[in-house]
Amino acid sequence: MFHCDLRDRIERGEIHRLDYDLFRAGLPERFSFVRCMNVLIRAYFNEDELRCGISGLAESLELEGILQIGRTDMNSGLNYVSFYRKDPGGGLELLENLNGGAGLEDLITPAA
Repeated sequence: MFHCDLRDRIERGEIHRLDYDLFRAGLPERFSFVRCMNVLIRAYFNEDELRCGISGLAESLELEGILQIGRTDMNSGLNYVSFYRKDPGGGLELLENLNGGAGLEDLITPAA
């Protein structure tokens, strides 16, 4: 499921893997980096559900925290990824799109 180097870092406690439902009540912790791949996809959820999920992810970030959101094309293995930074107002500032990005830009609250 994870690259061997990442598994090793998780086992050493350098990186923490956490499963949680981003559509339900958030966690008390805030994180510096959140990765969400192959979950928030238009084929799976309607726009309101996607907005709710994105909001949950943004809420789980600390100020200046980074959100990686995207999807992997199962045929080519190509990742379509967007990286955002949480701003002081709670919005998300786009930092970079890889391969055109996650395709959710119209649903993400921009930085103030």
